[in-house]
Amino acid sequence: MHGGMTLATKTALLTLAAILGAVGIAPASSQQPRDPQKYTRLLIPFHESVAAVAGVWNVNWWVHNDGDTPADAFPLAVGGGLPQSPGPDGPRVFILGNPAIGPHGTPHGTYGDVLPAYPSAPFVPVVTTGTGAFLYAESARLAQLVVGGSLQFNNGPATALHAIPETSFAIGTRSILPIPLLTGWRYALRIYALPETAGNPRVTVRIYDMQALSLDNDEPLIATIQTSLVMPSSRVRPCFEPCDVPGGPFAPASLQLFDLARRDPSAFFSTLRLEIEPQSPDLRWWAVVSATDNVSEAVTLYELERSAQPDRR
Repeated sequence: MHGGMTLATKTALLTLAAILGAVGIAPASSQQPRDPQKYTRLLIPFHESVAAVAGVWNVNWWVHNDGDTPADAFPLAVGGGLPQSPGPDGPRVFILGNPAIGPHGTPHGTYGDVLPAYPSAPFVPVVTTGTGAFLYAESARLAQLVVGGSLQFNNGPATALHAIPETSFAIGTRSILPIPLLTGWRYALRIYALPETAGNPRVTVRIYDMQALSLDNDEPLIATIQTSLVMPSSRVRPCFEPCDVPGGPFAPASLQLFDLARRDPSAFFSTLRLEIEPQSPDLRWWAVVSATDNVSEAVTLYELERSAQPDRR
């Protein structure tokens, strides 16, 4: 694809071939072309590790096939414990071919190039100027795939992450609740939308106090934020041949709001409800609020109901 192979590249490919054989992934000769129309998009809301001043926010995603037949997902990449081979557009990755996951298999790479080696999670090799990425999963095999993730700062407490099927994206006004507002925690809101529905990206976010003392059960409005989702640029990282990655959107329209709420030190307690109202009735979206302890960096996630089905008006 990009000229002759170096010894390191050949070694990396041989290592990866051994890994793929061990987890039951089909060899390249049996791969079939991918038709995106036969796949369901899964939102991976935090799809890559991020360096911070005091450490690293580590993100890991695992994909397992519970079924007796192979299943496919793309773009899904594994590493072989060796430095990635350079290419004209950046380091190349090994993207799993079709089918990516063998029966009862869990694709993985390895940490290190000596024994004993430790399994490393596969990753979604998408570079984006926004937040989040799409993993395409074979619709006919979606029920047999288990996708789970984790988020942790350095080696601190881990928070479970969930992949969100596009069928769980909402239409219309929805709320996220309850969100305890605690001293010493910081709050951020992330909203994601299917890009083809984001022609009008305007949304209004309203923050209500759910536990205010009131005789008529009113929830005082704390703040109103009018903002817009942005459609980021995105691409799949350069990959080794064979590299069957059909064209398509690999990142959602998205926005992030930080410093979402600050607890008044004089307040006794406060629990929030976030109401999200798209200006367009066609926008299909999903959202999550992250609450992070400023001391331990432990994260709690408050998600839009994942089983919400779009309004079929």
